[in-house]
Parts: sequence; C-alpha cells; structure tokens
Amino acid sequence: MTLLLSEKEIDSAVELLKKDETVVFPTETVYGVGANALRKEAIDKIYLAKKRPKDNPLIVHVGSIDQVHEIAQVTDIAQKLMEKYWPGALTLVLNKKEGVPQVTTAGLPTVCVRMPDNQIAIELINKCGFPLAAPSANISGRPSATTAHHVLQDLKGKVSAVIDGGSSRLGIESTVLDLTRSPAAILRPGNITCEQLREDLENVVCSDTSSDVVKSPGTKYTHYSPRTPVTLCENLDKDYMQELIDDFQGDVGVIGFSVFKAEVCITVSRDGETFARELYALLRDMDTYNVDMIFIEAFDDTGVGAALMNRLRKAATFVQK
Repeated sequence: MTLLLSEKEIDSAVELLKKDETVVFPTETVYGVGANALRKEAIDKIYLAKKRPKDNPLIVHVGSIDQVHEIAQVTDIAQKLMEKYWPGALTLVLNKKEGVPQVTTAGLPTVCVRMPDNQIAIELINKCGFPLAAPSANISGRPSATTAHHVLQDLKGKVSAVIDGGSSRLGIESTVLDLTRSPAAILRPGNITCEQLREDLENVVCSDTSSDVVKSPGTKYTHYSPRTPVTLCENLDKDYMQELIDDFQGDVGVIGFSVFKAEVCITVSRDGETFARELYALLRDMDTYNVDMIFIEAFDDTGVGAALMNRLRKAATFVQK
C-alpha cells in the first residue's frame, strides 16, 4: 500500500484506479474508499476491504454535473438541487441508467450520486474520466475516518493507496435525499439540513424509515460505533448522570459533560458543526484510552443536530432517557 502525501501524486492514484484498484481519498465530509463505479471487479474490492455487506448501496462520486447524466435519469428538481448545492454534502438518489453495475447499487434500480467539495477529490475523478464509488474509508460499523491516520487504523494493507488530504472539513457524511419518491425524503441527515431543503422543495419528509428497501448507506446496519460501549444521554439530568457515572464500575470516558469528573473527560464545543467535525475522532480516541464505557450528551434534533443524533443513536449501545 502507498501513502500519497499530496495532490501532486494524484497521477499515481489515477493509474491505480484505472487498473481496478482501490484508492482512499479525502472529501469535505469523510475519507472515502474509491474505485471505478462502472467496473464490478473494482467495486468487489471495496466490499472486501471494508467487510461491507453487499446489500448496502454505494455512493457514486462525480466530478461534474454532466457526468451524472451519463449514469442517472436527471429530473428538473435534481438539476436545480445539483446546481445549488454542488459541489457539496448532498447525495441524490436517482433512477440509474444502464451501465452502472448491480453491485454498485446493491441490485437496486436507483443510484446515489454526489459531487464532493474537495479539490483533490474533484481532480482525481476528472483525471480518471469515470465516476468513483466511495463509501467511508473504515471497516463497516466503525466510526468513519476523517484523517488519513484513521484510514490506516482500519484499512492498512487492505487498499492500494491512501491520499492524505488533512482533516475533513465537515466530519460527518452527506445528506442523502431520495428524489425517486413523492414527496422526496431524507434517508440520511447531514450538513445540508431538512430546513434548507424545504426552501427548494414543496414537501420533503425529513426522516424516512417507512421502507424495507435500503436505498442509502447508513440506514440498515450498525454504524459509527467504537469498540467501547456508548451510552447516549437524552433529556439529560445532570445530578442523575453524576450518580450514574459515580456508580459505574470501571473507567469512564465522557464526551460533552464538562461538569463531571471521570477517568477520561473530553469537553467539546456545544456548537453542532464543531462537534460534527470532532465526533469520529473523539470516538476513535476514546478507544485508545481503554475505558469501559463512553457517555455522550445528546443534541437537539434540529439542523445539524439531526445528523449528529442520527450518528449517535446508531453508535450507542445504550440510550438513557
């Protein structure tokens, strides 16, 4: 495996991708394991590296809006949203065209597409000349990777190369919006919020769990979990939580409770966007401290807080209400 230290080495990554190899690259959300989205042989290597179930569809990353027209049926509203939010953290679920392998879409007639807001990612895709399927660069179920160091923790020796682009700017995965149903529905919340999308759509379902068909990653399986059990504390009563932590038998890691004294205490900003940038790194750091339980304070389920609570509920072993 090669660690590519800068965008100057993108050409080396392009050559690997053209040979159906996997290359990890940075985006503004999280790092992704990239491979040719149109080649089954390449996509199979993503699933193998991540130990990812094959009924979990992949997001296809494009370098231009024109590229979307080659792989999906683009409606007027899809065109409008792409022009407004791309490049950016919005993934659209569209009906796919022929040529997109079944393995890329988990056998579905739909495809998830987005254009990342990251210069390295865009240059890489455009130099390849084909779109890149790129789920998060972690072992499935683990916290996503927001640095090249996180990638190496999970995937060293399992991918052909890693492009180090520094820390991810946003830190959580993109919003996934399903435009193949009416009304449109957010399948996975992210930094592009439901409140924002309601400015562009007459009606949008902010959280859709009604279908058994998994059209988006991050909706079916356990995700974002550190090895250490997590207790998510909703409707926080600080006196009760102090007693709970005091009574806990073992070393405790605490995220967000600056009033508590514990074996490990990391205080983070209560600003949602800042916390989002730090979340996965904090969860991974906690694992290195060998604590027995992690306590995390809940956020309000509005704006970016909806995305954070989506990740925290999936990461949690226990929920205290």
